[in-house]
Amino acid sequence: MKKINLLLGTLLATVALSHAVDSYSEIVGYNTSGVPAGKMTMVSFPFLKQEVYSGAFTSKSGAVLNSSGSSFDASLISAKNYAGEPLYFIEITSNSNATSGLIIDILSATSTTVTVSTGDAASLTGTETFKIRKYLTLGDVFGDNNSAGLKQGPSIAEADIVYTLVNGNWKQYFYYDDQVGFDPTQWADISQLGDAKDARIDPDQGILISRKTGSGDVSLRVAGTVKSTQAKIPVVAGMQIVTNPWPTPMTFAQLGLQTGNVATGLKQAPAVSEADVIYRLENGEWKQYFIYDDQVGFDPVQWSKLGDTADPSNTQIGVGEAILIKRVATQSFAWSPAKNF
Repeated sequence: MKKINLLLGTLLATVALSHAVDSYSEIVGYNTSGVPAGKMTMVSFPFLKQEVYSGAFTSKSGAVLNSSGSSFDASLISAKNYAGEPLYFIEITSNSNATSGLIIDILSATSTTVTVSTGDAASLTGTETFKIRKYLTLGDVFGDNNSAGLKQGPSIAEADIVYTLVNGNWKQYFYYDDQVGFDPTQWADISQLGDAKDARIDPDQGILISRKTGSGDVSLRVAGTVKSTQAKIPVVAGMQIVTNPWPTPMTFAQLGLQTGNVATGLKQAPAVSEADVIYRLENGEWKQYFIYDDQVGFDPVQWSKLGDTADPSNTQIGVGEAILIKRVATQSFAWSPAKNF
């Protein structure tokens, strides 16, 4: 393990990743993303928050998982955010799910048990090893009091906006400031009341930031641990912002999304209007990538960038970058981008 950590420390120097000092430590580090004013930027976060518990389940009863040797802080790991969403999750670290990267919300807990959804419980035997972590939140990324320095204002018309895509629906956040001092300044979700500083950013989720002109460039620095299990990102019909889950760049060729089968990869087609599309923000401008397939076998099947004849297969998706996938195929699949370090 020490040798692996040392190798990773060398490979990931560009993102200031440090290696663990003993054979039991997780690999920790941080990434810094620049977010310029007057543009839109998509970012993601390749580090998880450090575990609060680890152990092994000893049995399962319905949706209740027992870990008899544990002493959980039930009120902590059962916590919900302002929108009623669980703030803590279980990362499965053994059996086949260790390679598939299974992550499960904690609905409630006692000192020795956690309750999950019936659907999540069905995928478990009740004897897996696990880690419990907290989800990353808006406050973690931008500061509970907007220490990152986004432009604040009384509405999204005046303020910088943070967008997430949840189940195909856009959610908008901004740092509310009535500018007269009557109301408290706080993170706001335009669809709900309450301080939204604990709005979740899931491990497979990227965010879109729209900056106002003249609001000043900002830099986001997020620290955490490198995911040790395989990433598992659901790709579903519609639109979603997804991550590069690893703390190293990945090329389009390395994504593993060109499989020729819509049950395991992106839909290939002779035109962007018929294919699944990956959208990137490049210097604030949207660019479209798709897998070109003339479907008659005259031309090679390959990645294509709309408006550019060069093969973009070796184009890199950087550390901390996010991409938007527009899925026209109706089938969902679990995307597990391979580690390239």
